[in-house]
Amino acid sequence: PLWRKMSFLHKVSARNILRYKKRLFMMIIGIGGCTALLLTGFGIRDSISDLADEQYEKITVYDYSVSFSSALEGEERKAFEEQCAKAISKILYLSESSGDCSVGEVTKSVYLIVPEETGEAFENFISLMDEEGKLSFPGPGEAVICEKLAEDTGLAVGDTFVLRNGESKEAALRVSGICRNYVYSYVYISPETFESAYGAEPEYRTAYILAPEGLDGDEGGALLLSDSHVLSVSVTANTRSRIQKILSNLNYIVLLVIVCAGLLALIVLYDLTNINITERTREIATLKVLGFYDGEVSAYIYRESVILTILGTGLGLLLGTALTRFVVATAEGDSIMFGRSIYWPSFLMAALITFLFSFLVNWVMHYRLKKINMVESMKSVD
Repeated sequence: PLWRKMSFLHKVSARNILRYKKRLFMMIIGIGGCTALLLTGFGIRDSISDLADEQYEKITVYDYSVSFSSALEGEERKAFEEQCAKAISKILYLSESSGDCSVGEVTKSVYLIVPEETGEAFENFISLMDEEGKLSFPGPGEAVICEKLAEDTGLAVGDTFVLRNGESKEAALRVSGICRNYVYSYVYISPETFESAYGAEPEYRTAYILAPEGLDGDEGGALLLSDSHVLSVSVTANTRSRIQKILSNLNYIVLLVIVCAGLLALIVLYDLTNINITERTREIATLKVLGFYDGEVSAYIYRESVILTILGTGLGLLLGTALTRFVVATAEGDSIMFGRSIYWPSFLMAALITFLFSFLVNWVMHYRLKKINMVESMKSVD
């Protein structure tokens, strides 16, 4: 039914595409590879562009992380909060320590977070969320782990893993949720779970602080550091700025990948189209002898090129999606996780650039087709 509805020239184009199988596969694979590289460049940009904003606007929303020389109790806490009142709007005390997560033979370093208060008090400082929304804080014997840790260890919700704390004590915990987090790997458990698992109460030697609006970050950090019990202060705004600077440097690499992929696409399209015309010089000359105008000759050749460009671009978008995921996963370290999303404008840009180069090549080759000598070409042997 499809064949009967096609015009004669369209039938000829379909026949030529399927007849020259080497040219068919060369065009589809060549164009598909270039489109895949273009999409990879745009995909890497998408993966790293929003990392800092996602981490420090939606996940870790506190302004300061304060480490104390020892756990503050009663009057010491009250004195600290009164002395640093200008820098404190809300405060959450917690235990933050390093540990190891073991699943079979795989062991990964993590930070163990045990907040003194859970529920809404905890959510003011850290948002535990996944793709579907907010996660509940883990119950007794449970833990919420980060997505990067889950990928590295193969853990899923409901699985059990061994968590070794800084004192080399081990506890088996069940995964109740997997949260998004892009910088470092964290494991969140309740104080009751910590005490039950390790036989001791957690020491709350860290505090997360929300600052009043309008307070300068460095000024507030200096005020907090003036307390005698404070060992160090981490200003979230400064950490975010450092990460953004690192990621902005990666943008130059991404730009280089996109430019090189674009040039490669141009060269591949030019070479393949040139080979196509060179191998079919006698056929093109025959068309001219039969009375085809220059525009009709070009359309005869480029109709095949456009169809193969469409097929190659479609293949390239599929390959580019897989290649982007591979490159992003390979480039990540243990302490950072990139995004996994490729936004639709990136697919559109990769396809448009491929078609733009295809149009430029066809435009250049149109003038070459016009110069083909009918008499001399008829003497040549295909």
